[in-house]
Amino acid sequence: MAIYHLTAKTVSRGQSASAAVRSDYIERAGRYRNDEAEVLHKGHGHMPAWAENCPRNYWEAADTYERANGRLFKQLEFALPKELSPEQQVELAASFCADLVRTKDGPLPYSFAVHKGHDKENPHCHLLISERVNDGHSRGPDLWFKRAAKDPLKGGAKKTTELRPREWLFECRELWAERANLALQRAGHEVRIDHRTLEAQGIDRVPTTHLGPSVAAMESQGIRTARGNRNRRREDEALEVIKAKWGQKIDALRAEKLPRRKLFSLVKLARTHEAEELAQARRELALKRSGGKENSYTTLQDIRAEYATKARAIQENGQLAVKSKTGLLAILKMQQLAAEDTAQGKASRSLTGWRVTIRRRSNHTWNTSPKPRTRPLPSPSARSVCRRT
Repeated sequence: MAIYHLTAKTVSRGQSASAAVRSDYIERAGRYRNDEAEVLHKGHGHMPAWAENCPRNYWEAADTYERANGRLFKQLEFALPKELSPEQQVELAASFCADLVRTKDGPLPYSFAVHKGHDKENPHCHLLISERVNDGHSRGPDLWFKRAAKDPLKGGAKKTTELRPREWLFECRELWAERANLALQRAGHEVRIDHRTLEAQGIDRVPTTHLGPSVAAMESQGIRTARGNRNRRREDEALEVIKAKWGQKIDALRAEKLPRRKLFSLVKLARTHEAEELAQARRELALKRSGGKENSYTTLQDIRAEYATKARAIQENGQLAVKSKTGLLAILKMQQLAAEDTAQGKASRSLTGWRVTIRRRSNHTWNTSPKPRTRPLPSPSARSVCRRT
C-alpha cells in the first residue's frame, strides 16, 4: 500500500554536521559501504566542473570552505510507492529531484540516492540540495563558497532564498503527491497518496510519530522506545474515544426506560457494533505500524484458493512421508478456518468477548460455574429403616 512520507531538514555547520558524511550515508560509501547493496540508484546534477565526476568533492569542500554558521545543504527524504517497479521508482525520483532544484536564480547542485529499504518493503529516496546557484562561472572550491559579489568572477556562488520559506515546503509536498499519483495512474494502479493532514482529508484517526529504521528495528526486537511508547499512548487514546462514544450511546438507551427485553437487545447490538469498530481500528493501527503490509482477503473464495494451492504443494511433495503430509494438511486446514473466521468478522466472537468484559467489570457477582452436585436425600422409607437400626 502506497503511503505518503516527505520530510525536509536544513543542516548547517553550527550543528556540527558534515555534508561529506551525509553524502557517504545516502550513497552507502565509506563507513557505510557494508550496506551498499541497499542502493538501487544514485545520481547528481548541476555540479561545478571540479565535482562533476565525484559529487562527494563538492560536499567535502562545503565542510571545508563554508562559513562557520553557514547552511550546508537542504535534506529531503520521501517514500516511493511500492506498487511501482524499481525502474519506475528510479525514474520518478530522478525527475522529481531534477524539477525541485530549479529556481528563479538558477539551478542548484544536488545529489540523490534511491534505497530499496529493509526487505524491499520501504523504498525511499534521499536528496541533498545545495543553496549555492550554479551560474556557469568557473570558480575553484575556495572561491565557490565565499560571499557573492557584484562581479561574479570575484565573489562566490550566490545563495538562493527560495528554499527557506515554509511555503516552499508546502509546495514541495503537494508537488510530490501530484507526481507520485501521476506515476501510479500511468502504471495502471488505483491507489493514491495525499499530502494533506488527516483532518483535511476527513479521516478521524490520531496521527502517529514516524519511527525510522533504527527505532523500528528495536521495536521489532521487543525493545520499548520513547517514540514507540508515544505511538502506543496515542493508539490507546484513540481506542478509548471509540469506547466512550459507544458508552454514551448505551447510557442514552438506558435512560429511555425501554422494556427490559428490548433494552437488552439494543444494548447487545450496540456492544456488537462497538466490538466491530474497535477491531477495525486495531487492524488499521496494526497496518500502519507494519508499514502497509496486510494479509487481507476480499472474499472467502480467495482464502480457499490460496490454501488449496498450499495443500496441493504438500500433497505433491515426494520427500514427505504420508504421516507428515497428514499432519501438515491438518494444520493447514486449521489455519484456513482461522483465516475464514477473521475475514467474516463474526459478531458472535465479539459478543462473547463483550459478555466476559461485562462480567469482570460489573459490581454484581456472576456465578458462571456449574452448581456442585449434591447427594440426594434418602427416601422416607430409608429414613425409617435407619431409625429402627
